[in-house]
Parts: sequence; structure tokens; C-alpha cells
Amino acid sequence: MKGLHILFIGVGVGVVVVCIVIGCIICIYCRGRNEVPSTGDLAQEGRRLYYIDFAGNGRVLDVGTMGIIDGDALLSSVAMHCGLRDPSAITLMYVNEAGRNVEVDPDLLLLQDDELPRRLMQTKTNPLRLGWHLNALEKKRRRSRQQKIVDVIDTGEMSQMYSPNGSVRYADGSPSSGAMFGRAETESQAACDSFVDEVPVPIILPAASNITTDTPVTITATRFIVESTNDVVDTNIAIAVREALSKRMHRSIPLDCGSTIVVDPSRFSVFLKTPRGTNHVVREYPASNLHYTIDNSGASQWYPYRNPIFLPPGRWCVRAEASSVDHLFIETSSRVFTVNVAGANR
Repeated sequence: MKGLHILFIGVGVGVVVVCIVIGCIICIYCRGRNEVPSTGDLAQEGRRLYYIDFAGNGRVLDVGTMGIIDGDALLSSVAMHCGLRDPSAITLMYVNEAGRNVEVDPDLLLLQDDELPRRLMQTKTNPLRLGWHLNALEKKRRRSRQQKIVDVIDTGEMSQMYSPNGSVRYADGSPSSGAMFGRAETESQAACDSFVDEVPVPIILPAASNITTDTPVTITATRFIVESTNDVVDTNIAIAVREALSKRMHRSIPLDCGSTIVVDPSRFSVFLKTPRGTNHVVREYPASNLHYTIDNSGASQWYPYRNPIFLPPGRWCVRAEASSVDHLFIETSSRVFTVNVAGANR
């Protein structure tokens, strides 16, 4: 009986200890949830701006370390952070209670007052969204009916390979190798046609500078035009649209006016969605001529672009040139790629 009595006492003590431990854990958890951030945490987080880029990826910009104290510097840094050309075409937005996109005044956001750390810290739980200014859609009126319109997404059966000695050869392409752009063209019944007084800037993709030998490099030179209004989509938006199409990704690109450009590869369509819910078709108008060259030592030869390019290992500069039929209007662009052998790091 004495042994049994001792056993009961031991079990009772064990239960008490377990209850005390559980109670301590609950207290610590509740305290952690209600704990106010320390001054040090506030200072550290209050130097960072959290936002979502056009691809839907979360990004962090340390404005304190970079010495950013005004709106112009902030937008320039965001543009550089995301690989965009024109910081004046972008804006930062938040979604209000009505579900509308509201533009943030970057100068007021970075106003050097006591509330600056808290304003920036709020973006950690409610990140801002990257958007485009309304003037990213520009009115253009001089048009010509000389060119054709191509579908937003074309299909092709050939892919283009570039060898180290500068020669170009062709090989059978497949979806896995990235051969997704052909030259099939269709006549358009739309009232809006291509422009001859301005040539679109060539877009070289991917936007990443480090790629592998299996990564297709694509070049396009087209204008995206809102069919009902003849508005021309800004080059930076066109890059985002084209990248979404090349990756066959559904993407919504917000504008600060409340409208959104929606890319729907499954339906081979791009359209502008207004705050009222109406949709306007966006058509793609190609340049008359598109050529490219590849070099790594200054010597180069120009080729007409027809299909995706696969680069060999090394560091290569891809240059593209779009021009009108008479070659009076020319736009150029370039991108440097560092190419590694596919699977080498596995």
C-alpha cells in the first residue's frame, strides 16, 4: 500500500508540472502576439519598403541603406530594381476599401518625419503594388494600312541556333525548347492599323541576364494598341505583356487610372479592363523589318529575325534593330547575356 501511495503522489506531481509548463507556453505565446515591436525593430523595418512587382513577386527595397529620401529617387530605384527603363512611367499603389487602386505620393511616403518608420513598416503587412501611369497609354493618330496584324501568340516549327563561330543554323523546335513564335500573319479586319512614322522598340527576352544554353532568346518589335481608342501601350508595359505571353502566364498589369491590362495566353488575348468592368481588345502590330546580331568581341553580322535563338556558353551581346519598310525610321535595343551550360550546376 505504501508503494502504491508513493506512485499516486508521483503521478500527481507529474501532472502539476505538465500543467505549469503548458501554462507558461500559453503565456509566452500570448505575450508574443501582443508584444509591441521594440524601437530597434521599428528602426530596422522602418528603413525598408515592401512592394509587389508586375510578375506578382514580393520585393524589398532598403531605402535607408540606399539613402533614398524623395519620390524621384524612390521610383528610379524601383525601376532599376525591376529592370525597367523609364521610372517616370511607373507608380506605387495600394488597394483601398472599395477595391480600387490608389496611387501613392512617393514624396509624402518618404517625408522625413517621426512617422516615416511606421509608414514603411506598414508596407510589410500591406505591400504596395507596382503600376503604370495613365500616360503610359499614348494617343497616336498617324497610321497606315500597309502592314498586317499578327496574332498575339503565334506557333512555329523551327528554332534558331547560334554557334560560336558566328554561323546560324536551324533545327526542329518543340514547346520544351521554347520554339513558340512563328511568322504566320493574318489579315486584320480592325479599323486600327500599324504606324509608319514611329517604329516600336525591339524587345529582347528573357529579361534575366544569366541564362543557360537551353534558354530561348526571343526578339519582337510590335506595338500593342487599344483597338477602340487607338491608344499605344508604353514600351515598358509591352515588355511585361510580351514576357507574360512568352512564358504563357496569365498576368494583370494595373494602371494608376484604375484600369488593368490583362494577358490571357489561354485565349490568345490581351485586353484593357476599365474600372467599370468593360473590356477593350488590345492588338499587336509588328514592325516591317526586324534584324539582330550577336557578338562578344565587336565583330558582328546582321540576320533577319525569324525564330528563337539559343546561345552557346559565354558572354554575348544580342542587338536588335526594327525599321520601317523604307528604313527611314529605326529603333534599336541590346541586352547582354551570360550563358552557362544547362544542368552544369545540378
